[in-house]
Amino acid sequence: MSEDLMSSERFAEAWKLWVQHRKEIRKKLTPTTERLQLKKLVQWGEEVAIRSIYQSIENGWQGLFYPKEQPQPSKPAAETPNSDNAVPQISEEQRKENLRKLGQIMREIKCQKSLQ
Repeated sequence: MSEDLMSSERFAEAWKLWVQHRKEIRKKLTPTTERLQLKKLVQWGEEVAIRSIYQSIENGWQGLFYPKEQPQPSKPAAETPNSDNAVPQISEEQRKENLRKLGQIMREIKCQKSLQ
């Protein structure tokens, strides 16, 4: 494994969400699947790996695929980002707040399911 990818906090966060997603869709990762998926992601590099994970989660997929380039909606020049493939950057404070909110939502969903 590439130490750079495995020591990346952003990648670790995405991978944790991927593992959680697989549990939620009741498609547990086997050790072999996990090893091969990580090998593929290391080959793609951190940015592509993270985009792949989020793409798969957002689409409810069971597997990881090279990210599809999505056509960007037309925006006025003032709103156009520097790069079509730019990953939005957020502050550490905003990231922590987003994770806190995600945890709260996950707890609420779990609580609702236990009441059913």
